[in-house]
Amino acid sequence: EYAFKERDTDKAIKEYSSALDIFPTWPEGQFNLATLAGEKKFYETAIFHMKEYLELVPESPDAQAAKDSVIIWKDKVSSIYAASANSDSPAQLKNVHLRSKY
Repeated sequence: EYAFKERDTDKAIKEYSSALDIFPTWPEGQFNLATLAGEKKFYETAIFHMKEYLELVPESPDAQAAKDSVIIWKDKVSSIYAASANSDSPAQLKNVHLRSKY
């Protein structure tokens, strides 16, 4: 939480990932990790964790904003894949994933 509040994005991502490995049903952790991953352009990770958040608290006041974020991130992933299909280099995909298991 401290790293998140201090906007130390890389450390916060690592800390939330570790915490969610232990306690995956922590809604705020899922939401915050999704938000941070989206900011770092790790869109598939962001999508995964925001969907987890929405499963945990589907009636939350920010559910529509969370759903909108998922739509935006999916669009960005599609754009990245489309750009890579038109390119000779897969370098554009290097930051799509935060963790390979997602």
